[in-house]
Amino acid sequence: MSDAQQKVTLHPSPKNYLGYYILGILTLPLLVGFVFLWMAYKRQNEKIYHISNTSIGIEEQGVLEQLSLVDIQQTQVTQTAVQKLLGIGNIELSAKVSTLVLEGLNTPFELLKKIDAAIAFEKQKLQQKKPVTVRQPTHSPGTMEKIDQLTGMWQQGLISYEDYENERKKLS
Repeated sequence: MSDAQQKVTLHPSPKNYLGYYILGILTLPLLVGFVFLWMAYKRQNEKIYHISNTSIGIEEQGVLEQLSLVDIQQTQVTQTAVQKLLGIGNIELSAKVSTLVLEGLNTPFELLKKIDAAIAFEKQKLQQKKPVTVRQPTHSPGTMEKIDQLTGMWQQGLISYEDYENERKKLS
């Protein structure tokens, strides 16, 4: 990925809510089916997965839970037997303090490879940043204040230029 912010937005697959859809279709003549179809549609669209080149987040009912890619320590795909048959799965992302589960995604293993590559890239980029080097001061603490004080005294005529130069050389 490049340094420019890249972002992908995903929803769980409709296959993840297949039971609701089947139940809704079967009970459609009883008019209860509309409730099941609405529930399946609502559950599928209430979760939004935000994947960028710096973080991954889950937005649900307006609340965003996010993990930075460099904080992720472990990733894995979990699948139930039905999910294996349908070609979907859950991606678990674990950090020190929290875990995100991206549920019901199509081709989870391919997506996990891309996420793992992005994690490795971000961690490598973080390691390559140059550490900040602390400059050593050229004067001991308080020296510049003493020179400022001497300059003020010389400018006010309280000491001669020769005295000013002698004292300044001692401080430098």
